[in-house]
Amino acid sequence: MQLNSSAFQAGGPIPAKYTCEGENVSPEFSWRDAPAETKTFAFVIHDPDAPRPGGFTHWVVYNIPANTGHIGEHVPKQETVPDLGMQG
Repeated sequence: MQLNSSAFQAGGPIPAKYTCEGENVSPEFSWRDAPAETKTFAFVIHDPDAPRPGGFTHWVVYNIPANTGHIGEHVPKQETVPDLGMQG
């Protein structure tokens, strides 16, 4: 399985736009080559380098339908996002 984002490079810094110091919006992500038996996805953005014990989890989305391969930028800040899933 391969995960990509047009917002930043793998291993690179997350641009300020996507942080509380900027617009605080979610970046775009896409993926492909998921296992055929996938039922749903869970998406977790965790920062192990954050200055607190255990790091910091920025975003959780779960119950993403198996036929989904993209999360657009600026996901609404609500518990249930139609056609995407649930946010934690």
